Amino acid sequence: VPNTGSALVTLPNVTTTTARIKIEAVDNYFFAVTKANFRIDEGNNAPAFDRATALPTVSDIGGNGNANGLADPGESTVQVFLPIKNVTNQFATAVSGTLTTLTSTVAIVDGGGFAPYGSIGGLATQTNLGPFLISVSTLHPCGEPINLRLTVGSLLTPDRSVIDFSIPTGSLPAFGLPLTFPYSGPAVDIPDADPVGVELPINVTTAGRVGEVRVLIGGEPCTGNSNPLSNTVGLNHERIGHLRMSLVSPLGTEVLLMHCPGGFTGIPPTGVNSVVIYGGVWSNSSNNLCGVTFQSNTFNPPIQDILLTPPGDTNTGPFTGFFNPLGDLGLFRDEPMLGTWLLRVADVRPVATGTVRNVSLQIRSLTVPVCQPSGTPPPVICPVDIADDQGNPLPGPPNVPNNGVTEGDYNAFFSGYFDALPYCDIADDQGNPIPPGAPGVPNNGVTEGDYNLFFSVYFTGCN
Repeated sequence: VPNTGSALVTLPNVTTTTARIKIEAVDNYFFAVTKANFRIDEGNNAPAFDRATALPTVSDIGGNGNANGLADPGESTVQVFLPIKNVTNQFATAVSGTLTTLTSTVAIVDGGGFAPYGSIGGLATQTNLGPFLISVSTLHPCGEPINLRLTVGSLLTPDRSVIDFSIPTGSLPAFGLPLTFPYSGPAVDIPDADPVGVELPINVTTAGRVGEVRVLIGGEPCTGNSNPLSNTVGLNHERIGHLRMSLVSPLGTEVLLMHCPGGFTGIPPTGVNSVVIYGGVWSNSSNNLCGVTFQSNTFNPPIQDILLTPPGDTNTGPFTGFFNPLGDLGLFRDEPMLGTWLLRVADVRPVATGTVRNVSLQIRSLTVPVCQPSGTPPPVICPVDIADDQGNPLPGPPNVPNNGVTEGDYNAFFSGYFDALPYCDIADDQGNPIPPGAPGVPNNGVTEGDYNLFFSVYFTGCN
């Protein structure tokens, strides 16, 4: 390179802390080496970190904690454990994290803002080997999350990644009994090849906060009812694969339920009102929706994958059963229930027609979190006593008795376990009762750990 005082050079793609630069003149024996070491990070392959799938956990057995396994206002020494993942293939050594608070009513306890993670292999996960410690002010509102920030680095890449996360305060919100709100208007024709479509108002007359929303397409009989002109199915149409359907809350939040299901590429269109065919060349040519429930749940098949039907396919429908919608109905969580919801249905391709007549919403309300005073020992609660004697998840309706662990608990557990309803989350992933669970053990909601705990206690009872 010319001797102009500066040069653009390519450094080796390695990770090191002892790099130096050697400069040698052409046709000369003399050379120079930089006096100080500098660091090179191996581009995008240097270890980097993000949240693991497992949720953060807390323990409040120290200080003035009430040992209920939850973060409550007034507790001075809450231990926090956050699983993280090495998102690269590079082995990371001496990984550690520094915790800071993003919540004005929460402070980092002296000496509790740093914790080691040890070594983490490529694409592996690890929970902090020692607890982070936070103090929650008595002024912190019960039920409001605690927002925290973790800065993670390793031996060669300090302060490499920043991870924001939150932990709840008080008892986790639970869902109330399902309430059904039907569409009460006349049958509505779905205009052909009209991206605007029609709107069906559904009036929800009960106040509260949304816990879970399901969309029900009714009708009966469903079996064999494939006539595209049927006036008994909830939605009749000659080609279900031509339809786009979405739900809009009173606040204006819109969730896409389906868009031309049955297409073969799995690439959703751009924008809710797009008229681009979902799936490319063809989509589902079957008739009618009857007895369909849209519910965001990992146990349900995706509605977009229902029976790919190329031209000439003999399948005629109707579709029935539980399906995962294209969007996430969980986006409605904690919004007001009360008001007018809108079901939007549009036929975005030509040649087929239909009518929608029987639809409803099923909503479970979100119960209010409860915080326990610091220093107060938690009440003795049997972990499998989750319902009253009639099987209603606790607290249940007034005047229904709860005589401890009965058949009502058995029925409630099995009616909610496969839907992963929150009241069935009674243990961490290893089957330890929550609260408090075992420090550092993840709790990924309703898992086999809950199943194992329920049956290890149900037949023996609580002592």
